[in-house]
Amino acid sequence: MDVFNGLRQVPLHFGPSVVTIGNFDGLHLGHQCLVKETIRQGQLLSAKPVVFTFSPHPVKVLFPQRPFYSLFSKETLKEELGKMEVGALILEPFTKEFSQIRAQDFIKSLKEKLHPKAIVVGPNFRWGFRHEGDIKLLKELGEKMGFQTIVVDPVLKEGRVVSSSWIRELLLKGDVKKAHELLGRPFFLKEEVKKGQGRGQQISIPTANFVLTDPYPLMDGVYITRTWRKNKAYPSVTNVGGSPTFGTQGRLVETHLIDEKAMNLYGEVLKVEFLDYLRKRKKFSSLEELKAQIGRDIDRARDFFKS
Repeated sequence: MDVFNGLRQVPLHFGPSVVTIGNFDGLHLGHQCLVKETIRQGQLLSAKPVVFTFSPHPVKVLFPQRPFYSLFSKETLKEELGKMEVGALILEPFTKEFSQIRAQDFIKSLKEKLHPKAIVVGPNFRWGFRHEGDIKLLKELGEKMGFQTIVVDPVLKEGRVVSSSWIRELLLKGDVKKAHELLGRPFFLKEEVKKGQGRGQQISIPTANFVLTDPYPLMDGVYITRTWRKNKAYPSVTNVGGSPTFGTQGRLVETHLIDEKAMNLYGEVLKVEFLDYLRKRKKFSSLEELKAQIGRDIDRARDFFKS
């Protein structure tokens, strides 16, 4: 898959293409339908399937004071789209200046650089300065410029449209099982293991430790997880947040690989999938009490993986 940091990087004579446009944060079931239809139309029209998105997310630029939680990084988006056999990904730098581009001017630039035979969008697609562009305008421009406008129905769950904002709501409540359903896969974190305080070793429950640099939308607590290391999956339990017993603050992630001997994981990148919520974080009066509770957490995780 080709990756371009904006239309300016797209080479001359690119295309023809079929393009889908959106934020694609999390690449949930609704996003996946858009991408799959783009790929299908690309096959029908002998054109390259292209995903056009923005970096950073527009909310971060237009409303910098508003807390915003990404569901995953742009690097992860590249990996996931690559698995779907997308032909090219365009990461358009989003700035305040870019937000003021008129709707028709944006589509004209898209036409000149990508030569789309079709543009694939959802029914509520809006774009351009003050969201002036809508489906009606896109169809009118398509007739003038020679591309099809293909509108994909949204994915509904329990009568509600699957969206990134809904998934964020669920994760902030610890409902990783429902989030899994809307994403079509578990929510996961992918981070480099950092050296911790060695407290897990003190109680014979070693952990791989991360410090979260990005504000992920996940409630603090203890979870049943699956941890991937070098294409091998390990049942695990994971604590998210500081450690009340030790007085540790900040957004830490501590993952224990169940029934595995201590491994030197420092510097490795692990993928931790969140499968179920176990309990809130708690301050324990002693290391023995903490160890006993973690033992119960591990037993519940073992039962989960057996079922």
